Amino acid sequence: MKKGSHIRKPIVLLPVMALVTLFLFWLLPYQSTLVENVYSRGVFAGYRVVWDHTISLLPFGVIYVVILFALLYPLSSFFNKSSFKTKWWLLTKRLIMLVSLAILMFYWLWGFNYKRQSFRSIVDLSSSRPDVTYVLDEYCRVTDSLIAIRTELNVAGVDSFYVSEQQLKNDLKRAYQVMGLPTYGNVRARKIRPKGSLLHISTAGVYLPFAGEGHIDAGLHPITHPFTMMHEMSHGYGWTGEDVCNFLALMAAINSEDLQVRYSGYFGYWRYLRSQVFQIDRADFDLFYRAVPPEVLKDYQDINTYAQRYKDIMPELRDLFYDRYLKSHGISSGLINYSQMIVLTHEWKAQHGDLLLERISDTQRQ
Repeated sequence: MKKGSHIRKPIVLLPVMALVTLFLFWLLPYQSTLVENVYSRGVFAGYRVVWDHTISLLPFGVIYVVILFALLYPLSSFFNKSSFKTKWWLLTKRLIMLVSLAILMFYWLWGFNYKRQSFRSIVDLSSSRPDVTYVLDEYCRVTDSLIAIRTELNVAGVDSFYVSEQQLKNDLKRAYQVMGLPTYGNVRARKIRPKGSLLHISTAGVYLPFAGEGHIDAGLHPITHPFTMMHEMSHGYGWTGEDVCNFLALMAAINSEDLQVRYSGYFGYWRYLRSQVFQIDRADFDLFYRAVPPEVLKDYQDINTYAQRYKDIMPELRDLFYDRYLKSHGISSGLINYSQMIVLTHEWKAQHGDLLLERISDTQRQ
């Protein structure tokens, strides 16, 4: 064996494996029963259980280790005692290795879930579009719920808004179980620092397959933490659609026994509905807006103020990149997919009559 041949093999092997993985992803059909049974409920479920009972037990976020490795591994090429040309060649090889490893980890640790069966087919929802009347009525209903919970929070003390990660895990798992969804593992969601790390790129949270955990920006307003964290945790359970993760976070939040979690869930939903109502009827929007008590409006303004503390860095480029990323992975609506949670609530209510799982369970028992 020639000297260094044992080093060259992984340099060739990793890129080849990455290309095969990309080809396999392209080859597999969307909404595949095979992917659902073999990968999502097999390979991915096994990884989820192992990861959550080992790596995720670390007292710090794995994301910091990932970022550190991604920076130091290629840059350490320049500390090699060799010619300048050799250093650049070593840097190139390490970048190829790093990209190949990222592709492998992304798809095998999570990305193939884009090809799993659709959420609608798993929970048996019929596709339908909400009309204007539904959106306006839902806005009024959710506003009433928001006001009622905010009134209770005034007594409990909204200034001390805090919900434990364990509470969110329990709420999410309970909702999944009632809805008949698998809950492999024990997905975590961490608050990353420095504050603004994600908000500077117009992102509240992110799930990274390389870290196996959900993350939210620590600079978010505390009221938004539960809803955002459960959204990212839902990604960790293998759901890829932004609308699906929003819907699952909503269902878990509004069915929680914790008052603050419920408020966060309804508030997240209300913000999407508010945006839709404004687009439907801008002329009369002030009538809806003024109907909201000052405490709720103050929370809304405070949430926006929190986010505005961190100036966007190239927001158009970020939106373009993420929109194309979503579309290239089978989510044809792109960034609009987030607000399509309203479509899912409409379909769920048409099927079950209510978003409150306790009422649904009582009806089924009768």
